[in-house]
Amino acid sequence: MNIHASLLPRWRGAAPIHRALLAGDDETGITIMQMDKGLDTGDMLYKVSESIASDDTAASLHDKMAALGATAISTVLKDLAAYQAQAIAQDDSQANYAEKLVKTEGEVDWSQPAAAIERQIRGLTPWPGAYTFLAGQRVKVLASLPVNTSQQTNKPAGTVISVGRKAILVACGKDNDTESSATTLAITHLQFAGGKPMTAEQVCHGNQLNDGDQFTSETK
Repeated sequence: MNIHASLLPRWRGAAPIHRALLAGDDETGITIMQMDKGLDTGDMLYKVSESIASDDTAASLHDKMAALGATAISTVLKDLAAYQAQAIAQDDSQANYAEKLVKTEGEVDWSQPAAAIERQIRGLTPWPGAYTFLAGQRVKVLASLPVNTSQQTNKPAGTVISVGRKAILVACGKDNDTESSATTLAITHLQFAGGKPMTAEQVCHGNQLNDGDQFTSETK
């Protein structure tokens, strides 16, 4: 048997917790499944769901799944024969492949909508972590606030709109092609190359980031 951190067949593969966050899923869970020759394709013995909180990261959701998985496997083992007798085959048409993470997935594309970038930050915490570049230097984007859809801008994507004590507001892409204004992301924690993690307030009191600065990709 296997304790799988997804409501199968939603996410099969190496990184179901991260992919659920990146996709913006509202819930995930644990599936106790029977092993077979395929990749997470075996019959399902028991499933238990867990809501994904708006502030969940891959780290916090991992811990929730670990606790949930321990309880779920204990439940099944107490009456294994009964659960095996009622095993349910997976619907392959509903399956998605949760690919293994690679470091380059952490690079922020500011032309994406703020909601997608906010999920990227949470879904890749603690590894590989979201990052961007400022004047050629890597900057880690550690945390942000939930997206405020009322905060929009006409600034180019990646532009630092304001460096405030509560958050650093950055221009992102549009939610869809028909919108006239672009979305914004309020970053609360950053880490500059060679430095320690800093809150927005600490950044505000320093001189490493200013209104009008431009976050870019590595190739620019």
